Amino acid sequence: MSLIAFLKAHSRAIWYSFALLIFLGGLGRILLNNDTLGFAIIVGSFILASTRFISDHISALDTQIEDLIIDLLSIKSLFATEGITSVRAKRALIAFKNAMAEIELGTIDIRNSKEYFQAFLDIVTTAKNTIHAVDQIDFLVWKTYLKKVDYLSLQEEAIKNGRIITRIRIVDRDRIRNADYKSDLKEYQEYQEKAGVHLYLCYRQDVHEISLIQVEKGWVLADKDCREHISGAVGILDKDGKVREGQFYLRDCGGVRKLKEEFDLLCDAIKRNGWDKSIRDTINSN
Repeated sequence: MSLIAFLKAHSRAIWYSFALLIFLGGLGRILLNNDTLGFAIIVGSFILASTRFISDHISALDTQIEDLIIDLLSIKSLFATEGITSVRAKRALIAFKNAMAEIELGTIDIRNSKEYFQAFLDIVTTAKNTIHAVDQIDFLVWKTYLKKVDYLSLQEEAIKNGRIITRIRIVDRDRIRNADYKSDLKEYQEYQEKAGVHLYLCYRQDVHEISLIQVEKGWVLADKDCREHISGAVGILDKDGKVREGQFYLRDCGGVRKLKEEFDLLCDAIKRNGWDKSIRDTINSN
């Protein structure tokens, strides 16, 4: 390797080493002579090092900008091509624009159980004080998803960090005597209460007495009593107890306020009528 090539390859190290030598020289002069020239030399060494530091970061930024321009030109070229590539690129751009519009409005559409559970997890991990939820998703769907996500640990961690979690489970009175259904319900009850969740049980038939917009749904709220931090998600269920559609509310809005109102109505009715105790007695009976 030639001397010029060596100097180019190690220019940064040489530059900083030179600045360090100047700094040490200034420091030595201060220690030996205690004069202002030593301070000036040290200041000069910092200026020298800072100049190289800024230059390196500007060069890195230029490279990033060049890469971004290349990416944008590549995307533009996709739209100029014929066939499936252009069609897919346009679809991806439309989907991206729609997603950004939803985020700006504060409401994101939910299309299936997986997306509802993801919204649920987002709320559990970002809630500052409280989490309130109403469950009536099919037990099999619930357990299948729990195998993929350690949800119990997330709830325990949230409670350990001071979050208060309250859940209402809507139960089918016509199936409560079924051995498999009762077993699933007891497992669900133990699962939640092991995590430290405040759990209330309620018959679906009784929910019809309350003024809910739609009975066949589940929903979750974060910080429902704090307008600055409130968020929520609702999932509308099909006949098999799976989420077929819903919405994720990122901030305070009419939809999330309605969910808060309905949760409070339902919780008050459960406590007032003793529904929770009645169902627990049935579950624990032989």
